Amino acid sequence: MADKNYDEMLDIILPFASEVCCVAPNNDRALPAKDLAAVIEAKGVNACAYGSVPEAVDGAIERSRRVTSVCAIGSLYMIGDIKKYINEKY
Repeated sequence: MADKNYDEMLDIILPFASEVCCVAPNNDRALPAKDLAAVIEAKGVNACAYGSVPEAVDGAIERSRRVTSVCAIGSLYMIGDIKKYINEKY
């Protein structure tokens, strides 16, 4: 969410990431995915922005062929959307 201290959270999370797929949850308080991706890129980690949860999940799964694991983190709103999409498609 745009009103959370995401910059500090990124400093904790990014040392464990080789790349990040960003998507905004369906919430008025959400930080746009492209804005989050820009912050992550400025911190030296590759990032891409997606327009929807299904696009981001499919993109992360495709990228997972190059990495050992994928982790979904974010708001409870977004995690619920991710879980629903995965259960329906996979």
